[in-house]
Amino acid sequence: MDEEMEKQLNELVSVVLQNYYNYLNLKPIDVEIVLAGSVSEIYMQKRPELFEGDNAESPEAVDKNRGLTIPPEVVDGTFTIAINKEYFLNAVKNKDWQWAGTITHEMTHVFDYMNYVKINGLENYDIVQKELLHRPFVLWTEFHARATGYFFIRKFTFGDKYDDENDKDQTDFILQKELPYQINWFSQQCEAANGNADIQLYEAMQFMGRYSIWEKLFPNVFNKRVRQQVFGSNPWMLDMYNFLIGYQTLEEANKDFDEMSNIIKTNFEGHEI
Repeated sequence: MDEEMEKQLNELVSVVLQNYYNYLNLKPIDVEIVLAGSVSEIYMQKRPELFEGDNAESPEAVDKNRGLTIPPEVVDGTFTIAINKEYFLNAVKNKDWQWAGTITHEMTHVFDYMNYVKINGLENYDIVQKELLHRPFVLWTEFHARATGYFFIRKFTFGDKYDDENDKDQTDFILQKELPYQINWFSQQCEAANGNADIQLYEAMQFMGRYSIWEKLFPNVFNKRVRQQVFGSNPWMLDMYNFLIGYQTLEEANKDFDEMSNIIKTNFEGHEI
């Protein structure tokens, strides 16, 4: 990559980050964003010890991610966001704002982890992933990050019309194409999980995060009746979705993560959380 192209890409990323900070009223933070030929190689460079142990992810699994947040060893350290370089460059070339969604998705994880550790007085970030006590937060931040990333995809894609309730082209496309596709994808992923509750819950957070933005932007179309149609056949999902949209700030959710745990235990019998 030549210097001029690198400069242009850095400027694009800066525009997205500034928009992210401004819209969410956040103070900018130091984060290292790396375009990586291999996400797992960056992970290995930054935190090789996280690849050790019986429950560690394989490099192959890590490399399936378009982007990944890598926590520092110490609480006051700097987070790293590794973005798959090929995916990023292709998205920019094709004027596909998915890359902006990936960056804002990962930035949301960074802020969520920083705030969660601070609120709960934890000594480091690693215990959040390792201890079951923190599992509800790990799921909540997946919902939050998916919702935020998807919101910014739509914001950059549709410009001033991103929240135009009267734009039937947008809502018709969602109802006729995107929603059925996402329902089908979610069902396929859950079936492929072969009963693995962790995978199913992760996929549920992704689906619900995206759906919540349709309700946020187009409440005249995605109302409670449609919500009942989408989630009503699975009462636990409706309960979970109502919890998630009722606690959209970490400060609120952190007080009642036990409620989220109970919803999970009710549906996934024997699932430790």
